Amino acid sequence: MINFNRPKSIVISLIFLSSILIVMNLSGKSQLIQIDHGYSGVEAVALTFIDVYSNNSSTDYRTVLYPVNKNWQPLGGGMNRGVNAFAVFEETLYVSGGFTTAGNGEANRVARWDGTEWHALGSGMNEIVFDITIHNNELYAGGNFFEADGKTVNGVARWDGSEWQPLGSGMNNTVHALFSHGGNLYAGGNFTEAGDKTVNHVARWDGTEWHALGSGMGSQSRHAPTIQVFAIFDGNLVAGGSFHTADGKEAEFIATWDGEEWHPFEAGIFAIEYGSIYDLIIYEGSLVAAGRFNFEGGETNSIARWNGSEWQAMGDGIGASALEIYNGDLFAAGRFINSDGELKNRVVKWSGTEWHIVGTVDSELGFNALKSFGGNLIAGGMVTSIDGQSVNHVARWNPF
Repeated sequence: MINFNRPKSIVISLIFLSSILIVMNLSGKSQLIQIDHGYSGVEAVALTFIDVYSNNSSTDYRTVLYPVNKNWQPLGGGMNRGVNAFAVFEETLYVSGGFTTAGNGEANRVARWDGTEWHALGSGMNEIVFDITIHNNELYAGGNFFEADGKTVNGVARWDGSEWQPLGSGMNNTVHALFSHGGNLYAGGNFTEAGDKTVNHVARWDGTEWHALGSGMGSQSRHAPTIQVFAIFDGNLVAGGSFHTADGKEAEFIATWDGEEWHPFEAGIFAIEYGSIYDLIIYEGSLVAAGRFNFEGGETNSIARWNGSEWQAMGDGIGASALEIYNGDLFAAGRFINSDGELKNRVVKWSGTEWHIVGTVDSELGFNALKSFGGNLIAGGMVTSIDGQSVNHVARWNPF
């Protein structure tokens, strides 16, 4: 609460609710003031107060300029290298990437944040962890590592609370995506074998062994296909990545699995060289895809939403890597253009019609992951500084 001592009219409280400022005065009058707060580049906000005399005989208006606190802050001491993914279980944030330290301690590619400090998970992995997820109340990790806690695991491992365990004999190549649904763990990546089965870039773990999902994914270019992300939409599993076929059917970057076979989405997203879908999320009942792909008309876009019958572009952007829902709003990380036409790595918020900047990265490398945790929006990637604030690869943002 902020108190103002002013003879004519005393404003006794300021209450922030979303982007609405409620000003109450002693006479019981109130005024709603719409402000923009928490956006990149905003150094202060101008608040207009209404002074109502105790006898209600007249009203005065006054404006006061208040500085805005910097909204991006580091999370502990951060990491020494990049962050790729987050997972949340109970009151713990798990982080994975290519780092070997978290805070001031050793943590090889996976660490947990308890709200105060960083902790290692065993001796960790020998190479990069690209994704982590919670499955059956345990943490699972996938990447291009082949050892965890000194054991051979081949790209995928389970943390049992005290040490890392293998999932069968693992994969023959990199795991980029993990997803838990319906009692099964789904894995996607560059691999073509899981356990002793041919799976072609996507597989299902039932707790005992790996299974193929149809004939998997294929490519029509010289680049090997891969799956980068999974989601559930309309009750079916959706896979996004840089593949061109699913079950032998043409499927540009995205397909849905009905439990028996893969199906492509209708036209709208078109594959481009070195493009991919990197993230998927459900927002206001629609499936939203982020990545780098062409849209109808040949325009390169970064974010599109599926309304049930067609894909629709969401604003401008060249490439987006992450999506998250925070306080009911959709946020994205990627390369976006500001009002001056500058293309930079940013974190942005969707207004319903356009993207608003909430942070601008101070380098050419951006964020790979976003996560809502502990009342903050957490961002992780190759970023060491955002809006002039040093963050060491992982940062938290709060608009208040």
